[in-house]
Amino acid sequence: MFTATQDKLFYTIAELSNLLGLTEASLRSRIYRKQLPKVKLGGRILIPTTFIEKLIKQATEPENPF
Repeated sequence: MFTATQDKLFYTIAELSNLLGLTEASLRSRIYRKQLPKVKLGGRILIPTTFIEKLIKQATEPENPF
């Protein structure tokens, strides 16, 4: 299961690509379509760890059949 370290608040596109098994191009496309939040810092695009945790939690929770 994915758990973030306390000192890791953001992931670069390359790091997230390796973590999720997606291409960097697909992540950039999702950022462009505003499906992924971003923080731009010094020319670098960073994705908040909290969003990644929420995304994984939603994807792994069983759906309520009612």
